[in-house]
Amino acid sequence: MNFSDATCIRDVNLKALTIGPAALVALSSPRAALRVHSIFSSTVNLVVEGSAFLVALTGPRGAVYPQAVALGPDDLAVPLLAVGDQGHSVGSCLNLTTIGGSVTVDFGAAARPVRRDLTTITDFDRGGAFYACSRRLAEYQATASADLRIDLVMGPETTAGSALGDALCRSARALLSRARARGGRESLSRIVCALLGAGPGLTPAGDDFLCGFLAAARATRPSDGGGRRAMEIDGALCESIEESIALTGEISASLLRLAIRGYWPRPLADLLGGIAAGHRGVSLLALDELCALGHSSGSDIATGFLCGHYALISEGA
Repeated sequence: MNFSDATCIRDVNLKALTIGPAALVALSSPRAALRVHSIFSSTVNLVVEGSAFLVALTGPRGAVYPQAVALGPDDLAVPLLAVGDQGHSVGSCLNLTTIGGSVTVDFGAAARPVRRDLTTITDFDRGGAFYACSRRLAEYQATASADLRIDLVMGPETTAGSALGDALCRSARALLSRARARGGRESLSRIVCALLGAGPGLTPAGDDFLCGFLAAARATRPSDGGGRRAMEIDGALCESIEESIALTGEISASLLRLAIRGYWPRPLADLLGGIAAGHRGVSLLALDELCALGHSSGSDIATGFLCGHYALISEGA
């Protein structure tokens, strides 16, 4: 069912296909107040009273996000809602009132994917999965002319070909150095400030890189006992991001807050699981799915994770 034209007064009733674990938590409060934050062709973002992050009404492809309430493929085709429209979450329904009538989303019978905890990675590049993914990502980013590129961050220091790319890669290298206990004179908070909000789009490349790096710090626990350093970086990153999160937009800030709270896009969790198990095929499939998210968001998240994992587990970090 499509949303009707806003000039036609009517009520629209929709059935959610899935509701992510973060969305379910945000909507669990009885009669939580809702407000439409922003509207795009495939997403309607909602502010939920008492929640630190936005809940997203999306099409089926959005089900990989933990904060998503995924609807049918045509349910967001013609928007009825407008920014600022308000409503409530009542029981297992979202009720929003608009000038054209009302929109109700029933998620009572929706599938409820479980929260994906990150698999702990104790060994470096078991089965060659890490290097296989790094090579695949480098090829993808070169073809896409990405601003942030894993080969420029982890390889010899060279120019990225643009002022933005140079700045992003320089800040990313600084974070790697800091994570490996080199370049300690430069504070982590300063590096985080340089990355937050850096790049175009609703989720800038610098923010996506931080999200991926945070996942690496959360999951990497070297078997040689070097996990303490990763835990320290995890805590310091979370603190620095929260302190300076006003440097980025609200949509990207919402995704970073989800990561801090342990909610991750499913392909990222799958990528971690594949690398932890040393399954190259599984890892590459997950990487491809992750890179398909957004314009460059997925590849930037993958860059952050792979770089962070390498920095924290190699050379006895």
